[in-house]
Amino acid sequence: MTPVPGVRFGEYVLVRKLAAGGMGELFLAYRSGRGRPLALKRMLPALATDPDRAQRFADEARLALQLDHPFVVRTLDVGEAEGTPFFAMEFLLGANLAEVIASLRRKGPCPWELAARIGICLGEGLEYVHGLQTASGRALHLVHRDLEPSNIVLTSVGAPKLIDFGIAMADFRKTATQPGVLFTKLRYAAPEQVRLEPVDARTDVYGLALSLFELLTGQCPFVRATPDLTLRAVQGELAPHLNRVRRGLPRALGTLLAGALAKRPSERPASAAVFRAALEDILLQGRRRASLTDLAAWLQSLVPGTRPTLKEQVEPADAVTERPTESL
Repeated sequence: MTPVPGVRFGEYVLVRKLAAGGMGELFLAYRSGRGRPLALKRMLPALATDPDRAQRFADEARLALQLDHPFVVRTLDVGEAEGTPFFAMEFLLGANLAEVIASLRRKGPCPWELAARIGICLGEGLEYVHGLQTASGRALHLVHRDLEPSNIVLTSVGAPKLIDFGIAMADFRKTATQPGVLFTKLRYAAPEQVRLEPVDARTDVYGLALSLFELLTGQCPFVRATPDLTLRAVQGELAPHLNRVRRGLPRALGTLLAGALAKRPSERPASAAVFRAALEDILLQGRRRASLTDLAAWLQSLVPGTRPTLKEQVEPADAVTERPTESL
């Protein structure tokens, strides 16, 4: 195989920057001498000397290591190299839901049964996340808090996966992300988040329902011309009923999403498990088939280039360029 050139970072070879944020940057990477592609997230080197930010990054890494579920991105390694903390995750070949929604605006609506299957899978992932406990049986009370289309990936094999738990709340975190601070995008925030109130599992149910609504309609129902108007819509306006926006969908699906998008958490499905079970019933009643294989085929038709392929082998002795990693 042809070696992939890159820059050495500890035991890893960084091939290409995939994304960057306020705390860290994400690279396509390989472990030296091994051919499996990884997604390596490292803290921005300029921030690594800040104790508070370094602790927040370490908290995210510790949290990521707790997660082991087919519909949640897996973390494979946590460490520090060149004085910079990092963690390595499975590389997800596919497209995030925001990219899928953008393609659908050009190519036509998502079949409702595939959207339901995505919701069922992610509901299973959330059910697992919300139920996590320590070895002694103490609940972690983990809430994602930023469940929106760009944090959902549809993989090339059809499995939807939750990603980016960087602002998640859990009891074991040393540096808490306070309920009184809003980190998520305003148009995807739950009403209790913009009211700066405590959040729980029903906040993630709201985020999942909102993502499915946009997948099915192409519309984010609360986005407005200005942040102030968006804030008012999130706080006080009901989302339009799904069946009024798009005809031909099961009435039960519209009713379920309307309930999950209720302004008061007490009026939503009580848990991700309840929401998932309702979606399963709707699929059953509609006598529709929607497997992960169906999802994979649909994604490939929608976003060409997401078909699984063999990856190139890295041979670091010949392939690594010795230059500062910051230049990537």
